[in-house]
Amino acid sequence: RHTRCLSDWSSDVCSSDLDQLTKLEIPIGVLDCKGCRYAAYIAVAKLDGVERATVTTTPSAVVAWVDAAKVKREALVDALKKMRVEVPEQP
Repeated sequence: RHTRCLSDWSSDVCSSDLDQLTKLEIPIGVLDCKGCRYAAYIAVAKLDGVERATVTTTPSAVVAWVDAAKVKREALVDALKKMRVEVPEQP
């Protein structure tokens, strides 16, 4: 898998590969510590179909590049909620 916790955009996945993936941005509650952000990252990164993931702090969000045929947004939200990450309801 080609996931990274930090914004480490090495050449193992080139930008043309990312063009074939779906980018999902999921707003989350504020995570104050690195351990909490890492737990949010792991919850998403371990899912089959997630090729790359990161957690941003401003704004607080999980960003994942996924194979839409393998994983849906709801699966990422469920994984985050299982790790007790606050995910605001969308209108």
